[in-house]
Amino acid sequence: VKYAPKVKIYIKSKVNGKIPEGEDVVIACRADANPTNLTFKWSVNDEIINGNTTELKIYNITRKYHDVIVKCMVYNEVGNSEEQETLEITYAPSFRSMPKDVEAEVGTIITLSCDVDGYPTPEFKWLHHEEDQAIQVGKTPNLTLTLDTHTIGRYLCQASVPGYPEVEGEASVYIKGPPKIISNQTQFGSQGDTVNIECAAFAVPRIDNIVWTFDGREIDAIHDQDYAFLEDLQPGGVVNSTLIIRDSRSKHFGVYKCNVSNDYGSDILEITLKPTKTLPLLLILVGVTFGTIMVAAVVMLVILCQRKQRKNKQTQVTEKPDVTVTAEELFKENDRNSNISDLKLELRQANGSCEIDYSNTGSDSTLCSNAKLGSGIPLAGSVPLTTMNQNNYPPYRYSNDYTDPAYADCYKVNGFNNGYQTYVHYGHDYTPGSLRVTSPTLGSDKLTPNRSINGSLPRSVDPPSTVQFNPGNGSQNNSLQRSAKRQDSNNALNNLGLPNPE
Repeated sequence: VKYAPKVKIYIKSKVNGKIPEGEDVVIACRADANPTNLTFKWSVNDEIINGNTTELKIYNITRKYHDVIVKCMVYNEVGNSEEQETLEITYAPSFRSMPKDVEAEVGTIITLSCDVDGYPTPEFKWLHHEEDQAIQVGKTPNLTLTLDTHTIGRYLCQASVPGYPEVEGEASVYIKGPPKIISNQTQFGSQGDTVNIECAAFAVPRIDNIVWTFDGREIDAIHDQDYAFLEDLQPGGVVNSTLIIRDSRSKHFGVYKCNVSNDYGSDILEITLKPTKTLPLLLILVGVTFGTIMVAAVVMLVILCQRKQRKNKQTQVTEKPDVTVTAEELFKENDRNSNISDLKLELRQANGSCEIDYSNTGSDSTLCSNAKLGSGIPLAGSVPLTTMNQNNYPPYRYSNDYTDPAYADCYKVNGFNNGYQTYVHYGHDYTPGSLRVTSPTLGSDKLTPNRSINGSLPRSVDPPSTVQFNPGNGSQNNSLQRSAKRQDSNNALNNLGLPNPE
């Protein structure tokens, strides 16, 4: 059976039944007919759109399509039919016109309007600002008030649509009356500069006349080239009149009068112009010069101090210390930091014996000259020297070029291998004075000791020397044999020029 088309239209891109502004919209048209050879036509607000398609696409749809009627028409050889859909476009609120200020006399009924477009229909809220607080006074697009001292002020209209940011507009309500000057009564200026005197006044309606006077006469900027006028209209019904004084002098300072008026009255204010207190130019120059000199002096002082500190550090590095060592410190027991500790360690490792004879005091280099070990014995670190004997002396060295040897007690280990025993300390039998040990002097045949009792012992920074021992006739029990007798010690003290404790 042949029949005309039956049409159904629907929108594919609806969100909760509505189309958000800016979306792409697809409107589909379906038809049931026999025969199925169909022709499709579209119209928007009765305006035919070319194209024989089953879908109508609108890209980036705008609010102008809101409430637009879209119609789909389908034809076959039997007949035709159509179906339509009204578009609902949701969009953010916006003002068609902003709220306007209202000026009226007391007792007048006024209306504030908040003309906002949006879909769905915006929700409105009116707020009245009173003394830093906002009070809600209405929920409709239009707000009606009876003007008095309580209803004047600033009003804020807020409009919102779900899913979009709200918008707001502001309007103020004023009572008509005489102007009121709100400027400062005392103002300042610098003599010789251009000076501005301001007279700001609030008035509704606006001020229509402003007069400046000085010393009882009205200032005329046309005939008096020392003055000029500038007027500025500010928001909120405030007018700012500025009197400009070119190249101000002492005669221009004094009391000025500003007189403003409108249709409801006038106001007058006396403004005192005072010169700005400034320091004399000469005093300023003197202060700047003095400050510059002080800064330069401080900088120079800092530089000199730094140089002196660097010089002192260099002097401390180059100078060699003069260290005083007394005989009591020289013969101190259990000195683990002395060269005797190193001597003990070397003797234990060498399996030899040391026999020190004080009878030969002719040379500092003959200390323990009869000792017999298989290796060198360091005094302050193991640094070998050439083998010394009575006929072969080392080259001459200056006193500060090496560390002078210090005489330590020889002791005897009582037959124990690799151990130490308590020994008799002969240094406690007398109390010698302070020793000053200096470099040995070079003689023709031998080294002659040069000693003086001066209470100080200079120490050299040269590496410590070692004494070589002959391994041919030494014992292998790691003991030290003291061969020097008490009389030999006395002879050694006599040779050093020290008093005999006996």
